[in-house]
Amino acid sequence: MSSPSERPRYGFEKIAIAEPVKEEPPEIDQLALLLHQVTLLFQRDYIMLVIFLRALAR
Repeated sequence: MSSPSERPRYGFEKIAIAEPVKEEPPEIDQLALLLHQVTLLFQRDYIMLVIFLRALAR
């Protein structure tokens, strides 16, 4: 049998102090902005393609 000091002490474990929340690096914000801009461009191009195809169908 293990000694009392080796047994888990449920509910009495030491609680680790949480580290302060780190801010995201600016590259993450820039990447999100770039992704948003690219998405808007694709949406605009898709709308223009739909308009063009509708005009051809007439």
